[in-house]
Amino acid sequence: MGYGQQKKISVVGSITQTDAKTLERTGGVSSLGSALTGNLPGVITMSSSGMPGDEDPEIVIRGVSSWNNSQPLILVDGIERPMGSIDISSVQSISVLKDASATAVYGVKGANGVILITTKRGEEGKAKIEVNLNMTAKVVSKLPGKYDSANSLAMRNKAIENELGISPSSWSDITPRSIINKYANPANQEEAERYPNVDWTEELFNSSAMSYNPNVNISGGTKSVKYFASVDYLHEGDLYKEWDNNRGYSAGYGYDRINMRSNLDFQLTKTTKLKANLFGSCGAKKGPYGISSNTWAETQLWQAAYSTPPDVFLPQYSDGSWGYYPLDTQGATNSVTNLAMAGSSKTTTTRINTDFTLEQDLGFLLKGLRASATVSWDNVFVEENRGINDLYHDYQQKWIDPDTGEATYSQKLDGNTGFAFDDVPQWSTAEGEVNNSSTQRNLYYSAQLNWNRTFGKHDVSAMGMFSRQENTIGNYFTHYREDWAFRGTYSYNSRYFFEYNGCYNGSEQFGPNNRFAFFNSGAVGWLISEEKWFKPIKDSKIIDMLKVRYSYGEVGDDCTNLYGDNSTRWLYATQWAYTGTTYQGLYADSSPYTWYSESSV
Repeated sequence: MGYGQQKKISVVGSITQTDAKTLERTGGVSSLGSALTGNLPGVITMSSSGMPGDEDPEIVIRGVSSWNNSQPLILVDGIERPMGSIDISSVQSISVLKDASATAVYGVKGANGVILITTKRGEEGKAKIEVNLNMTAKVVSKLPGKYDSANSLAMRNKAIENELGISPSSWSDITPRSIINKYANPANQEEAERYPNVDWTEELFNSSAMSYNPNVNISGGTKSVKYFASVDYLHEGDLYKEWDNNRGYSAGYGYDRINMRSNLDFQLTKTTKLKANLFGSCGAKKGPYGISSNTWAETQLWQAAYSTPPDVFLPQYSDGSWGYYPLDTQGATNSVTNLAMAGSSKTTTTRINTDFTLEQDLGFLLKGLRASATVSWDNVFVEENRGINDLYHDYQQKWIDPDTGEATYSQKLDGNTGFAFDDVPQWSTAEGEVNNSSTQRNLYYSAQLNWNRTFGKHDVSAMGMFSRQENTIGNYFTHYREDWAFRGTYSYNSRYFFEYNGCYNGSEQFGPNNRFAFFNSGAVGWLISEEKWFKPIKDSKIIDMLKVRYSYGEVGDDCTNLYGDNSTRWLYATQWAYTGTTYQGLYADSSPYTWYSESSV
């Protein structure tokens, strides 16, 4: 649960959990987000891309709750971090907080639910070494069925025959059966190129793509030191075929990532423990140069599988030229050429996460009292566009008119020399550049007090904590957030449960007079199956546990920074704008003074 632990039987908030064994049973999945699919009730995962390195699904809890952002808060070992960089083999458990009574302690951050990820730690005993290897063959789940050239032209003839009554001139568009037979069974290479019959699905995609995910971890420890260390490598292959472009490089997609984790527990004294978590990740994603994900340009890499007719041109002719249709280059695109000649770019994401937690048992002051303090530093560095820049370099394209057999070329003469076009490689190497909007530096620190006591049949607990987060993206001003949270719980005879939570949040997204807000929740529960009169039903094994609960809570949302930059930040502040100059004097000379305007929200 949020900022602490509680017995499952006494939980009155809506919380669901899964463990490492359940996640590991989802074979063939390398993304932790995808591994959650179907394993946690109320958690919905939606995948919109199968590109290597972009397979993390969108996650929503109990449906979409906001127009701006419905992504839940994700905490890894108590620190806000992305789920995509975590390897499944390092996860001990995942808890999902779904209702307001469970998420109220997170205030404005918990509006869309909270996912708590706990990584594995060492246990006292001999060193235990585990070696795992997952290999997955990916295949296309569903592609549209399409007629080949001969059947398409036959269907076209049939449509023409049906409309002859209203359009007799259509008879001139009939394709003779002798010509259709040449599409189906060409006599030689010349006929195969003049009457093409292309299965674009087969030309664009491999039958399968391989994914490899080996992992090695070691754990163990003594009374003084416990350790867990892991190394994980991931390779994601791609379904796109790699065509030889005769330019000395291979285009396409791919993803490789290596993770290293070390979780250490030091028992400094009988009452003092230090936890140190160190994590590093380096992922390299390969793709076409200058083509961003989820853009129109990227759709041109697979559009032929859906829209390009099979009888227009070949992907590549025997003389090395690429096929195209000069009468409609957009409607009948050559996706093979678009991908093969797109250059190659590598985007490298490097993450370094460090966090340290000091836990102190204060039982010598007050029985059941414990204190802890945490500090973490996270850094993310992203370099993009390192590779081969082959943009805006011409290449030879050809179309053969099936009626005349005449070939039309896109490049007749070299634009520089005036001689016959020579497809000479002109690409250049790109040294890469920093992606300023993805480079981050995060600082988080917190202090927490916990108290738990049992008085006969009465169980009482209390928690109070303070946390502050400082997040800097690129060269933007630092983002700040501050939280003061508390929780109180009471249970009688493990049968009746009461809980009250609250969080006093401070967010820089709002003005000084509205910067802090209080969010709270309450919940009650009744474990009916522990009543004496329920014992016969329980013994009959019809119902082994029955609990009812009621909760009410308030949570907020400060997601006003829609675009992740400064364009929608500090909306409460006075804004100054300047534009144009005034004209004065007899000849309307331009004034050196600029018009200014002031606006505020």
